[in-house]
Amino acid sequence: MRLPLARFVRIARRSPQRLLAKIAPWALPLLLLTASALLGYQNGLGRGDLLLQDWASRQQNRPADPEIALIVIDDASIAALGRWPWPRELHAQLLNRLQQLPAKAIGYDVIFSEAAEPSSDAQLAKALRANGNVVLPVFDAWQNTPAGVTTQTVLPLPTLAAAAAGLGHIHPTLDADGVVRRVPLARAPGWPHLSAALLALNGKAVPADFSPRQIAFSGPAGQYPQYSFAEVWAGKVDPALLRGKYLLVGAAATGLGDAYATPTTYAEQRMTGVEILAHTLAMLKQGLHWRSATGLENALFTALWTALAWLAIRYARPQWALLALLISLPAIVLCTSWLLASTQVLVAPLAALCSVVLLYPIWSWLRLELAVRFFARELARIRAEDPVLASLPQSGAGADVLGRKMAALGHAVGQLAGLRRLVHDSLAQLADGVLICDADGAVVLSNPAAQRLLPTLESESRPQVLTLLAAQGAQLEAAALFAPTGYTQNLQLADGAAVLLSCRPRLDRQQQLLGWVLSLTDLSVVQAAQAARDEALDFLSHDMRSPQSAILALLELHAGHASAGPDLLARIRQHAERSLALAEDFIQLARARHQQYHFAPTDLLDLCYEISDSCWEKAQLHAVRIDVRCESTTNRWSAYPADRSLLGRAIGNLIENALKYAASGGQIDCLIRDGHAGGVILAVRDYGPGLSAAQLTQLGQKFKQLASGHSGAGLGLSLVQTVVARHGGELEISNATGGGLCFQMILPMADNC
Repeated sequence: MRLPLARFVRIARRSPQRLLAKIAPWALPLLLLTASALLGYQNGLGRGDLLLQDWASRQQNRPADPEIALIVIDDASIAALGRWPWPRELHAQLLNRLQQLPAKAIGYDVIFSEAAEPSSDAQLAKALRANGNVVLPVFDAWQNTPAGVTTQTVLPLPTLAAAAAGLGHIHPTLDADGVVRRVPLARAPGWPHLSAALLALNGKAVPADFSPRQIAFSGPAGQYPQYSFAEVWAGKVDPALLRGKYLLVGAAATGLGDAYATPTTYAEQRMTGVEILAHTLAMLKQGLHWRSATGLENALFTALWTALAWLAIRYARPQWALLALLISLPAIVLCTSWLLASTQVLVAPLAALCSVVLLYPIWSWLRLELAVRFFARELARIRAEDPVLASLPQSGAGADVLGRKMAALGHAVGQLAGLRRLVHDSLAQLADGVLICDADGAVVLSNPAAQRLLPTLESESRPQVLTLLAAQGAQLEAAALFAPTGYTQNLQLADGAAVLLSCRPRLDRQQQLLGWVLSLTDLSVVQAAQAARDEALDFLSHDMRSPQSAILALLELHAGHASAGPDLLARIRQHAERSLALAEDFIQLARARHQQYHFAPTDLLDLCYEISDSCWEKAQLHAVRIDVRCESTTNRWSAYPADRSLLGRAIGNLIENALKYAASGGQIDCLIRDGHAGGVILAVRDYGPGLSAAQLTQLGQKFKQLASGHSGAGLGLSLVQTVVARHGGELEISNATGGGLCFQMILPMADNC
């Protein structure tokens, strides 16, 4: 314990704010747990707790005890038997009728404290003795005296009390809001409750408990069967409904009986005193022992829910923490009902609800305070670390301090993130390898091109650039590579790649060295591509054209000699012209791929007419007619930006290709149509046999010529594809409806070129 304490002392001396940040996440929960436990220890926070406990009591739905029935002195009985009080002969006659059942026990909730006619009292006493199972009530009368309010126990007449099987008090306990929720099972000097006295007659002893006990109400008023006094007295009620039961006789007439609000009654509804006796009797008979939680139990209940809420806030994401707190509020109330059902302990949940509700704003306040301090500290650190960010504002726009600090920090983070993305994206797009090193020559950042040239770069963390170059066979001195004025050198790597190495220092505003920037330009790819291009052009322009030109010259010289057969000379001429055309196609394809295009407004319809006219002689030889049509509803084609020479060559290649497959006497269509999104379509269609699906997939491959019986190496179609692609469009090839092949050059909207 001494080491952590010493550490906290050091932190407190250096930075009290940091100490607060260290202990706040733990001190606050302990403080809140202590406060919530003390709040729960109060064991009830007034009417709010009472209302919640009433709700929990109403959820304990139990059926009415079938061995309990009520005989009520209701309005109908008053109307039938006369005004109250009745002659005691009527009560004696009722008891005599009940004696014939018999009943288990009778609780007679009627006060007989004043003497009546001696004969009436004698008849009632006789009926009480004859039954032998009747319990009469005892009650306390409140009197105002000069000394204050006093109570006096009122007993039945001595003759009646002596004839009764037992006496019991009938006093419920009224809470501050006037609701009956509890009842003492005994009152001084030792009177048991009337329901306990009834059970004692049947051998079920109930311990005397002078502290009020929670009444386990079975349900709302009217749950127990009630029979009118007059009807039972007159014998109109089936004796089977009353035989062998606990019978409670009491007043229920308007203005006559006592009535109370209970947890199971609603609004203006009231429950009579005799029915409250029935619920109490059922509770004791069934052995239920509802009780209010002690202060310690309620403190533990409150602290437990507070701890769960704190754990949700501490470890869950904010939205989930808030949802958990919202769910915990009804869960606390439901838990109150569950505890009552399972343990018969009624807790006071309002303290737990208040603790959970207050926990979130208190915790949020603390986190906001720490966030404000964090934002201010981080913003100051960012402004101090880099002079470029020194001009960042201390605060931004916002309604409060936190909002302004967040805006300022967000602005700074946004600038840093933007700079970081720019650097990474720029490096990733570079064809040259780039290495960013610190002042000691350790690589801290590299791009994919550098990783391809130096394979060992990815396998190490912060490798030394000299070690990386040495692994590729380049032996360099640190003094030369990291020269203050920079370094440039051609290198030959171990894998044969030729690179141009350039190293430049990276300085801050004060010209202090921050690190080094190295670039590696791969020269082998450029050299190989240039050599291949030069070789191909030399081959096509010299090695192929020169011999073919010489053959044509010799043919011209010997064309009139008889020794040369006409057929032989014709074949030689044909092959020579084909070789020359092939070389020309190679040159045109190379130019189409590599030379710079000169886009200018071009009348596409005029270009189509021009190309079709140039192919007129070949069309006449094949007896084919070339039909040029414009099916466009706009004038996009009239000034389309295009390279007229190369686009015309592409159209000519398509027409010449169509002449090969068009049937003699047939037709070739050269069409201009409207494309999608402002584009233009140039289509060339023949009416020949078309191609199969397999041939369509192969068409357009380099040097691919599908149809047999026709000359060609597929270069013409490659040129068309290249020209269309350089114009930003695409070439579609399909079999036309009605026969033949259709080539469509789909050119984009003019602004895209």
